[in-house]
Amino acid sequence: MHYLLHLEKKLFSSGGKIAVLLSLFAIVSLSACSLTKSGENESTNDKVVSTKDDATLIDKAPPQVETKILNAETIKNRLKDGKYKKQDADGDAFTEWFYSCTIDLDTEDVFRDDTAEASSTAIRVKGVKFKLALPILIMLPNDADPALVKHENGHVAICSIIYGHVDQACKDGARAVVGKTFNGMGKDLPSAKQMALSQVYRIIKTSFATGTTVPTIQASKLYDSICQRHAQDKNFDCLAAAEQCCKGFVDRHRTVIK
Repeated sequence: MHYLLHLEKKLFSSGGKIAVLLSLFAIVSLSACSLTKSGENESTNDKVVSTKDDATLIDKAPPQVETKILNAETIKNRLKDGKYKKQDADGDAFTEWFYSCTIDLDTEDVFRDDTAEASSTAIRVKGVKFKLALPILIMLPNDADPALVKHENGHVAICSIIYGHVDQACKDGARAVVGKTFNGMGKDLPSAKQMALSQVYRIIKTSFATGTTVPTIQASKLYDSICQRHAQDKNFDCLAAAEQCCKGFVDRHRTVIK
């Protein structure tokens, strides 16, 4: 039996500040669900890369980068209103990105009891399929200074570098659940299965976050602080700084959950 989980990490940076918006969508299907591979990314010529390791399959689409040119007032209003308002964000431009992870779980029932008033079940995870994507949106004013464009491209580079290491986070999460049994109880069998599955989702979510959200936040904050110190340096290399800021963060936050 297969269960589908969609997990997204949405972040944005704005002129020296970084904020985090998290949204988690657990889509559980009690009928069979399969992971549909997309053959080629529509916005690039790069194909989806598939890697397989034991009971783990990872389909990773290349980053998709889109740039929108808006007037400065529109950008400031978007940062002050709506979904960004509570983040106290400001700045002349911002880059928004999503670490998107859709997970297809292959499970089997080990035990199920629906004879009493409360139901109980145990499921074993046989395999995990990951479908990964990284859409990135850069918002720039129509009179953007070249230095501002370079700065935002540095945020794009940070996301791309960390995304390049995300396979290990997926493998760590899969290794922590494949072959293991998870128990659940509830008023009926679907509720009991939901409880069991929620444990699997929590483990994979944690591993995915430690490989994407956490190092991105750390590297982006460091990057912004370095850029501020070199604001008057016209020869400052933003991409080199972004690469330097990523070093150490991916491995530092990678954890194998037992």
